[in-house]
Amino acid sequence: MKHSKNTILNGLTLAAIGLTVAVASGCGGAASTTASSTPATTTTTATPATSAPGGFTLQPGATRVVHFDNTVATDHYPVNKYSLYYTDKNALVVDVTASSPTVKVATFTVTKSAGGAEAGVESTTAPPSGTGQVLPVAKNPISNTSTAPGLTITKVLVENNISPDTGKAVGDHLEIALKNTSTKPLGHIAIYYTFSDKATATTEGYYAKL
Repeated sequence: MKHSKNTILNGLTLAAIGLTVAVASGCGGAASTTASSTPATTTTTATPATSAPGGFTLQPGATRVVHFDNTVATDHYPVNKYSLYYTDKNALVVDVTASSPTVKVATFTVTKSAGGAEAGVESTTAPPSGTGQVLPVAKNPISNTSTAPGLTITKVLVENNISPDTGKAVGDHLEIALKNTSTKPLGHIAIYYTFSDKATATTEGYYAKL
């Protein structure tokens, strides 16, 4: 049987349309698939810190003594060998402020007797490597408004120092005993101290992070 040219073309067109519909149906089926996911829940348990951050930590109930004397031993810190402490022959009022951010600042005042300028090993020994030169500061940089108790200065020596290791006299220097009376470790402790010559109305202040 003979078919017209138009009949053959129409048949091919319908076949192509059928193929297109079949393919589209397959794709549409895949696209209509809905994926459901349950969000993961993660529980993080904090581990309590065993010590306060910072290079110098004062444990609850503990007392540590810090020295400003240019030696390299533990808890010893550099000083300015040209400060009033080492060069002034008049009596000096020494005011010390200690601060840890979570507790109230502690203060202590002591007087260094008049006499010859200090000339012990502390005044000639170079500061530990990497510390740089110790210079006075224009004002107290400590900003701490906490009212909680916890940090106290139990003793300040500026002369007649005794070595705790040998029990013998050592060169005069600033020595500060800090005590933690709280139940938590104290860190980020900073010290600000001044030397004041009342006769000449001269004051120098120094700041150190322990």
